[in-house]
Amino acid sequence: MSQAHYPKISIVTPSYNQGNFIEETITSVLAQQYPNLEYIVIDGGSTDNTLAILKKYDKQITYWVSEPDQGQSDAINKGFAKATGTILGWLNSDDYLLPNALFHIANANWQPNIGAVVGIGHKVSLNKSIVYTPQYYENITTEKLFLWTKGKNFMQPSCFFSKNAWDTCGPLNTELNYCMDVALWIAMSKQFKFLRIPQQIAHAYIHDQAKTTADVEQMLMETYLMIASMGGLKTARDLLFDFYNKEQKRLLSTNTLKNTHSIKTLVKAILKKLR
Repeated sequence: MSQAHYPKISIVTPSYNQGNFIEETITSVLAQQYPNLEYIVIDGGSTDNTLAILKKYDKQITYWVSEPDQGQSDAINKGFAKATGTILGWLNSDDYLLPNALFHIANANWQPNIGAVVGIGHKVSLNKSIVYTPQYYENITTEKLFLWTKGKNFMQPSCFFSKNAWDTCGPLNTELNYCMDVALWIAMSKQFKFLRIPQQIAHAYIHDQAKTTADVEQMLMETYLMIASMGGLKTARDLLFDFYNKEQKRLLSTNTLKNTHSIKTLVKAILKKLR
């Protein structure tokens, strides 16, 4: 099949001081040998070996820049502002694509009402052992996405979306530090359908520097607030009460009751925002 028959896929990689991982990210994209690929890397001015790696692959990357930005969401938005593909996706600089991932995405049944295609992804340890695979394969709807933190989730790098869906529902909210992807999926789910495919698409590393590994409680709180702001007020309240009850039990079991007051104060403050 000629290049013209494959839909153009644009991939954006946001990066900042991930020199230990980014080369694998880049090579996993290039090794796809997908004939109609646009690959964009937006680096936030890394001070490690990232720049040397980007220069190494300069001729194979469609566009890259290394300059200060406002964080991950801003970098992704900058990348998609330059993207010209009909199918878009982002791959963080500590994630990597699996073989033939882009062909699986391109061959999906992209009907006009399909905003995003979701394959199978895994979280892996540094030795590539699979640590977590979402065990949720129902239809993806707005109401189910409100329950993202209760297991109704999928791996972000296994999700690709149409340019139309991005233009309609994007860009990413730069005020969100953790759940900007979920906010985008919720916005898309209100206007488009999600299509699941059974193929393996990507792996995401679990490591100490990863935001969602290091800041779990902050991520949960931000997600609850975001869900409330996007129409899931009752769900957000239920999730927050559930979090508070579990945290109280944990503190009781570990004899660390001194933290209960601060947690209760935090929950009350958040509940005020949810009214």
